[in-house]
Amino acid sequence: MAEPLTEPRVLLLALDTAAPTLDVAALAGVLAADRRIAAWWNHLPGVFLLATRVPPSDIADLVRATAGGAGFLVTEIDLARTDGWLTDTAWHWIGRHAAAPRAIPAPPAPSDPD
Repeated sequence: MAEPLTEPRVLLLALDTAAPTLDVAALAGVLAADRRIAAWWNHLPGVFLLATRVPPSDIADLVRATAGGAGFLVTEIDLARTDGWLTDTAWHWIGRHAAAPRAIPAPPAPSDPD
């Protein structure tokens, strides 16, 4: 069972891109369509940053259902403590989400079928 919605966070999803069963494009489509993910970043092969309010276990369940048995890691990260060599576009996304994590919106409430 999924944990309740929590504070805004950014999760890092790292994928084993050498796994023959992994379809990164299909997984990216699933991540983009999931309304619990407010924004995502994929400027390095096999690495996604996900702005969300759900815990890592919820994202891990989503990846397990999509990644074809490929290895992966989901962990919460602190974007205010980052360094590396990336494009300006990549750093802009990181800076925007590090500066205003509370701006990550809550996902919409599930609709009532009645």
